[in-house]
Amino acid sequence: MYPAEIQSTMIHYPSQDGTPINAYASRPAAAGHYPGVIVIMEAFGLIDHIKDVARRFAEQGYLALAPDLYTREGSPDPTNMDQVLQTMFSVPDTQAVADLEGAIRYLKDQPASNGKVGAIGFCSGGRYTFILACKSTNLDAAVDSAGGFIIQEQHTPQRPVSPIDMIPTLSCPLLG
Repeated sequence: MYPAEIQSTMIHYPSQDGTPINAYASRPAAAGHYPGVIVIMEAFGLIDHIKDVARRFAEQGYLALAPDLYTREGSPDPTNMDQVLQTMFSVPDTQAVADLEGAIRYLKDQPASNGKVGAIGFCSGGRYTFILACKSTNLDAAVDSAGGFIIQEQHTPQRPVSPIDMIPTLSCPLLG
């Protein structure tokens, strides 16, 4: 049971390419205009802990959205680290950024939005937060909490650029 002062539900929003992205949305129940926050999941996917973080932001007066960045790939079994890592490394950075740009647009388009959106991510989500802060011109603030692989020694087609090399295009305040 969730506090009466917030409303939470699973939703779909469009990525930049139109793909419907699964997400958990939580918001204050009271009418008003609120800032938005994208809660970017860890490698384990959109698990209960990430949904709880979104609810806690809603309790503090935010429109919170936790996208499932594995919508296309399918969520891994969070108890199987081989599966978790395989899924995590299969998501192209460009796809994640497009899905997160869609999340920004979704939050800004909500009638209860005040037009400001930040992002916070943990572990692999911190990495995506860092990248989004460097790639997006629509994000107002970002918090990278223990983002992994910020400095990459090996590049792949999914991860062609080390996030640390994106710093010259940082477009909003970033706390790391």
